[in-house]
Amino acid sequence: MALSPPQIERYHRQLILPGWGGAGQERIGAALVTVHGDGPAARAAARYLTGAGVGRLRVATGDEAIEELRSLNALLAIEPLARPARAAGPARIEAAGALFVAGDDRAATGAALAGEVLKALLGLPHRLRVEVPVPPGDEARLPRAVLAQIYEHAEAGYPAEVCGLVFAPRGGPADEVRRCHNRQDELHTRDPQRHPRTAATGFALGLDDVTLLDRSLAGPRPCCLVYHSHVDASAYFSDEDRRVAAPPGLGPVYPELDHLVVDARREGARGARRYRFSAGDFRLIAEYSPW
Repeated sequence: MALSPPQIERYHRQLILPGWGGAGQERIGAALVTVHGDGPAARAAARYLTGAGVGRLRVATGDEAIEELRSLNALLAIEPLARPARAAGPARIEAAGALFVAGDDRAATGAALAGEVLKALLGLPHRLRVEVPVPPGDEARLPRAVLAQIYEHAEAGYPAEVCGLVFAPRGGPADEVRRCHNRQDELHTRDPQRHPRTAATGFALGLDDVTLLDRSLAGPRPCCLVYHSHVDASAYFSDEDRRVAAPPGLGPVYPELDHLVVDARREGARGARRYRFSAGDFRLIAEYSPW
């Protein structure tokens, strides 16, 4: 069956990848894939498979996670899977008549496992077990004190989105958090048609903060992370986040920087996810739990 115009529009970036094409997208769209587990690896795998367009995806996660997946790709059928007695732990994925297993429960491993599943669906060489080595120095790790400051900022700013910058000595761990002023309400008041979002659903760094960020990149203590919160919403990298971080036709404004999204609720921060630009998109590389 030929791809529909909405499918072509949704998947146009991956259709040009070697070994993919329209026929490959049709195979992925006709596939049934079951993701077991609800830890970071399983959740990351489910998000990647959703983005790729797996036609029927069965997942053992809660209702909120399923709704998030549905919001990422409305073209798919996302089905809940009855949770096993121990749903947590490394992901296991049933697809293409095989069982794929994550070697650990990190989000990066789950994303890599999803890649192997897609290779199998496309008829390409693949692995059934994936282990992703931790980068030297565990570059995705945020010191507890730094993450605590970010969570405190998100909680203090609720019910508006907050934003900020994180700095580190070159080659060292993050050690400084700068709370930035969210200019989104000011932009909305000035021109609501051009800036329809308020600070409840968007953020914009101030000129002073952007200048500081730019200057830091050539200095001994560069900015390594831009963070913002989502109000009463999961910490996913939304289409609006992508548009701001990488304007269409221009690519990422700061390709060297990671982006952290905090899930901010009335009762407090419920965790965060870190994204990095790689292979043409912002990809999940780490998840952080609330304290």
